[in-house]
Amino acid sequence: MQTTNKWNPLVIISRMIPFPIKKILFSWLFKDNPSKTFETYYQINTPDEIRRYTGSLILERLYMVEDILCQNEMFHFLSGLLYRLMILFGLDTLKGNMIAVYRKRTE
Repeated sequence: MQTTNKWNPLVIISRMIPFPIKKILFSWLFKDNPSKTFETYYQINTPDEIRRYTGSLILERLYMVEDILCQNEMFHFLSGLLYRLMILFGLDTLKGNMIAVYRKRTE
């Protein structure tokens, strides 16, 4: 399972921007077609929620990864700087994306 991490500073900022304004910003900053931008609500989007919500599965591994945004020069610089600060201060739990690897219970 892959999902965003709501504790990532860029995700927090993004969540504070009203969706209609966000669509305009996406179009301007990323040269993206705003009609392909959808409002989404993730229910499992923190490292603790991924560890807690396993249902009938066993969490094998949780990877915290960061995407360096490349579509816009300013965001590329900011996300690269943020990534370096996370590494420097050991703040893996703030990385922007999580990949959880689960396995089935054999019992």
